[in-house]
Parts: sequence; structure tokens; C-alpha cells
Amino acid sequence: MKSIQFIWKKAQELERDHLLVSFLCTLYIVEELNDYVKSNSTDIEAKNVFLQCLDKAEHIRLSLDVVDYTKLADFCKKLFLAADRHDRQAEITKKTLQMFFTSQIFYEILNHFQKLDDDEKKKYLYAKYKTVYLKKCFDNGIKPEPGSPRNEGVETPSPEAYKAQQNGVDFAASLKHAQYAVNALLFEDLDTAKRELRLALSHLEQ
Repeated sequence: MKSIQFIWKKAQELERDHLLVSFLCTLYIVEELNDYVKSNSTDIEAKNVFLQCLDKAEHIRLSLDVVDYTKLADFCKKLFLAADRHDRQAEITKKTLQMFFTSQIFYEILNHFQKLDDDEKKKYLYAKYKTVYLKKCFDNGIKPEPGSPRNEGVETPSPEAYKAQQNGVDFAASLKHAQYAVNALLFEDLDTAKRELRLALSHLEQ
């Protein structure tokens, strides 16, 4: 729930200046929590967040003429470039880590609504890599080194790795829940991490 709470907070912060992005963040939470709250009725926190987001999404949708995902894509790119610039040009701090993590999360939201193109996929994977790398450095007292997608040698997985269905195994769903587990671990949310890892494994055992 900590990662969901993080997105909900961002949605509220963005509502005034980036209404469409705020709406998509809120809708993302609604769609992610929908099945969960149905099967976990005792989780009052999740249910309350779900209902708040559902009400907010319905309210905002009335004021939107069209839902244009390119605006979210542009917003994701700006977040990534800001994080990368901060990494290369400024002192690397926990703020840098937070910027890359935020970039990663927003690319996951974008991917929920439309498949990432090759450039977006590379930026997402790099933001995820930097998030894990910087957290490891800070946790272990290691001075992090600056780097960009051009010189870190981060490779984008082949298109085959992103096929939704192959031999009855839902790799896409498994990857999604594994990513949620990583996000939960970054927040030290053990219960969510365990739940998402179990879901990730369940899609590999079909």
C-alpha cells in the first residue's frame, strides 16, 4: 500500500497544474485496487483509498474533453530527464534517488494504459536500475557514481521478454507484479512485497 499511497499523494500534488496526469494516476490506483478490495474486504485502508480515488476520478473525468496519453508520456520524459540531469550535473543525494524512483513509477503508470515504445522502455529500465543502484549505495555508505543511459551499458531486453502470453505462461502479468514487489521493498513494505511476489510466481506456474 505504500507505493499506492505514494502515487495517490503525487496525484493530489499534480491536480492543479497537471490535471490529466493527476487523473491517470488516480485511475491507475482505482484499476489496480479494484480486484484486490473485492477479495480483501477486511483491508480497510485499501478500501478507503480505492473509494477516495474512485470518487476523485469520476469527478475529474467530467472536466476532461479527451484523455490524451501523450501528455502522460511527455510528463514521464520530463521526469526522467530531470532525474538524469540531476544525476550528472549536481551532487548525488537521496533527492536524486527519489527523482529516479518517481520516474520509474510514472513509466509504470504509462505502461498500464499503453505499451511503452522502445525509447520509453529504455528510460524506464534505466530509471529502475538507478533507483536500485542508488538505494544500494546509500544503504551501504558507498559514494554513487554519476551515469547516463549512454555510458552505463544498460541494455533493453529483447521484445520476446515482453510477450504477454507464451506457452500458457503470462510473463507480462508476472513481470508487473514483480515490479510492484520491488517498489514495495523500496518502501520496506514487507507484506505487500510478499503478496506481489506470490502473485508474480502464480502467473509463472500456470
